[in-house]
Amino acid sequence: MKYVIGNEKIFYDFVKSIKKDDKVAIISHNDVDGVISPIVLEEILKRMNLSVDYFNFINYSKGMFDSEIDKMKEEGITKVFLTDMNADESDIDGFERLREDFDVFLIDHHPVSYELKNKDNIIKTGSSDCSAFTIYILGREFFDLSELDWLVCSAMIADWSFNSEENLKFILERYLDFDKDNIESSEIGRLMIKISNAIVYFKSNLKKVYDFIKEKNFNELTKGAEMVQRELERCIEKYKEEAEFNEEKGVYFAYFNSSFGLTSIIVTLMSKEDYDKVYFLASDDRKNIKVSARCQSGRVDLNYVLRKSIEGFNEATAGGHKKASAALIMKKDLGKFKERLLEFI
Repeated sequence: MKYVIGNEKIFYDFVKSIKKDDKVAIISHNDVDGVISPIVLEEILKRMNLSVDYFNFINYSKGMFDSEIDKMKEEGITKVFLTDMNADESDIDGFERLREDFDVFLIDHHPVSYELKNKDNIIKTGSSDCSAFTIYILGREFFDLSELDWLVCSAMIADWSFNSEENLKFILERYLDFDKDNIESSEIGRLMIKISNAIVYFKSNLKKVYDFIKEKNFNELTKGAEMVQRELERCIEKYKEEAEFNEEKGVYFAYFNSSFGLTSIIVTLMSKEDYDKVYFLASDDRKNIKVSARCQSGRVDLNYVLRKSIEGFNEATAGGHKKASAALIMKKDLGKFKERLLEFI
């Protein structure tokens, strides 16, 4: 595994610095990789006789750490792990405030922000090495974590880590029936979809999903999954019918809402239709608009495109990976935003 920032030693040194009277927190992203990463990390800490006192799962946004700082202070937290959190791109000011109040360690696979100056206690890997896989590799140096292979492979599939030949080999060594072009045909692909749907259904209480996964309580995990799947299938058809297509740029753009906030999942599934096309989906997000973008061939750097497209907008954020990125903009800026997208593609 290639580290863009950091290495194994800084992780081990940080873990070894945790004392018995420290109180540990894990804050993670609210997607499949974000929910699975802390399970792997907690297992490593448990085997080192350390416990986790505080969990939360949050989405990327400006000010995303504000309420977490207050809550963790009340809980007496001293050490904080951030997993799969695009902290330096989404909320660099909040990230630095967090580091002022707590001893923080970030494990992430999003591109490094040019605003990040202090790179202490940070591990960043390439986009294809999702956070759950990174943590697994770190822990595997000391412990047999093979019982978590199914979980790690689920996170890798959800984050399309199989686009790396090395990572695809890792998955195929454990699941011979896995087909990257037909994910739902494999056992592990179907399991990943169940986890993803559960995260959507229980989005107001992701700790419940976290516990169901740890307990392998698949009956509870799949409650509501069929409802989510039906809505997902409806939205896919809606996208195909309503999306505007710019033939010159090879860009699809649609704007509609879904019952479960499926924006990211919809555009990811649509991107399987043609790896070389660029797919955008905009949806209402309270008073703003969330835009998810995908281009699986990587011919367009979506992280760059979205960040350039929001320049000068008030209360706007953007970030992610080259092949998968997202932005949050005010509704009044949607027209100008769409124009800029085509300008920078």
